[in-house]
Amino acid sequence: MSAINNVNIVNGMEVKFSTYNRIDTQTYRGTVVGVVGFDVARVHDDIIATHNNMSSEVASTQVVAQEFILLKTADGAIRPFAFVWINAATFERTDTSADCRMIVHGVTEYEVAKIMTFIRDLGFECEKI
Repeated sequence: MSAINNVNIVNGMEVKFSTYNRIDTQTYRGTVVGVVGFDVARVHDDIIATHNNMSSEVASTQVVAQEFILLKTADGAIRPFAFVWINAATFERTDTSADCRMIVHGVTEYEVAKIMTFIRDLGFECEKI
């Protein structure tokens, strides 16, 4: 399974990231619709030209040996991105939403109220159960 920053890349995942492209500095957002090899990726874009626009360190890798994320963007386009093109420091999964249960031991009711206020102030919903 392919991963970026220890996040396994799977179909349906919503992500955003930028690349090491020296010309194109935009942040890409979209839904992963596949992880493919070179032969499938090149159907969707001029992979060689894009690869040559990457930083010299990335461009020196063999593009035909790379794995690619197929990203469906908001306009419906399917864009391939080699894993080596993606700046991992900018990679973020944007579709995560989960419940988390926490147990905080040894606190008073007053401290519970303070903790819940702090969590809400961070923009999260919480409840005492």
